[in-house]
Amino acid sequence: MSETVWERMRREMRLPNLHLDHAGVSPWPDRTRQAIVDWAERAAIDPIGTSYSGYQRADQVRMELGDWLGVTAGEICFTRNTTEGLTLVAEGFPWQPGDSVLVPADEYPTNLHPWRHLRSRGVSVREVVSIGNRIPVDRLGGAIDSSTRMVSISQVQYGTGFQADLAELGKLCERRGLFLMVDAIQGLGPFSLRPRELGIHGVACGGSKWLMGPQGIGFLYLDAAWRDRVRPSSVGWHSVEEPFRFRHEFPPLAASSKRYEGGTINPGLVSALGHSVAFLRQAGPAEWRQRIRFLTDRIVQALESLGLEIVSPREEGAWSGIVASKIPGLAAEAYPDLLKKLRDRGITANFRMGNLRFSPHGYNNEGDIDHLTEALVGILAGSRR
Repeated sequence: MSETVWERMRREMRLPNLHLDHAGVSPWPDRTRQAIVDWAERAAIDPIGTSYSGYQRADQVRMELGDWLGVTAGEICFTRNTTEGLTLVAEGFPWQPGDSVLVPADEYPTNLHPWRHLRSRGVSVREVVSIGNRIPVDRLGGAIDSSTRMVSISQVQYGTGFQADLAELGKLCERRGLFLMVDAIQGLGPFSLRPRELGIHGVACGGSKWLMGPQGIGFLYLDAAWRDRVRPSSVGWHSVEEPFRFRHEFPPLAASSKRYEGGTINPGLVSALGHSVAFLRQAGPAEWRQRIRFLTDRIVQALESLGLEIVSPREEGAWSGIVASKIPGLAAEAYPDLLKKLRDRGITANFRMGNLRFSPHGYNNEGDIDHLTEALVGILAGSRR
C-alpha cells in the first residue's frame, strides 16, 4: 500500500511525545530544522555570501507565499510576528480624529492592543461581543457607523475555535467601503486563505503556530492598492528602491511591500518559513479540510464520551482545527494541574479563555487520539474518586 501524504508528513516529525497544541506553538518538520542548521553553518564561515544569498532566498519565499495566497510577491513583506504586521497597518493607516475600528471583543491581545493604542490619536475602538462563542457577520455589520474605517478580525478565534465567515465579511466591507484586516495565525496552514478573492486588504500571520515554522518570523500581505496610503512607520536602508546601492540621498521608497521591512531581515528564519510552507503544500485545500475535520471529529467524539462539554462550533463554515472544551464542575484553577498530568503522560494541550484546548495537525493520527482518550480516562477517573 502506498504511503499517504499524512504518513509522509509524520515521518518528518521528530516528536518523542504527542503534541496537540499547534494553536500554541508548533514543532518543526525536519526540513525546517535542517534549513536553520544549514544556514547557521554557512553563516559561520561565509557571512557575506550567506547574507546576499539569503536575500535571494527571501525573494523566492515571497513568490511562494504570494502563489499560495493568490497575490503578488510585491504585496508580501516579512515581519517578526503577527503583532508587527498588525501594527504596521494600525500605525500607517490614514486615520483621522473621530475615526473608528471594529474588532471582536474576545480577540487575542495581538489583535486588540495595536488598535487600542490608537486612542491617543483620536481613533476609537469598538469591541463587538460574541454570541454563543460566535461572531455573526450581521452582528459586526450592526456595529458599523459613519465613523468606521476598518474591521480587524481573526480568521479563527484562539479561545473557542470559531472560524469567521470572511467571504460574507469581505462583501460587507466592500459595500461599506471599509478596510478588512485579518489575523490569520490560527487558521492559515490547514485552512487556505485567498485575500483577493475574499475582499481582504491586509493579512498578518506569524509562522510559529499552524504554519509549523520558527518563532520570530511572519509576513504581512497588503493589497497593492493601499500601498501608498498605508505609511511605513519604520523606514531604513532596505525600505527603498535599489537598497544595495547604499545611497546617502533619500531615494524613492520601494515600489513593493519591501518598503515596510526597514532594515536587515533574518535570512535563516525566512528560509525556514519557506520550507515549512512547502511542507504544508504537499496537500491541497480540500485534503486539508477533510483531514482536520476527521481529526477534530475524533477528538470531539472522545471528549463527549468522557462527559466533557464542547465549546467550539462544529457546524459547517464555523469549525476549525481548535477543539475547546470544558469539564463540568471543574474549577478554572484546576486546569493547570490537569495539563500537567497530561504532560506527565507525554501529551501537550492548553487552557485558554476558560477552556481546555486541543489543536491537532495533519500529521497526527487516530492512534494519537486513542492515546489522548486513554490518558483522559485515567486522569478523570482519579479526579472523581
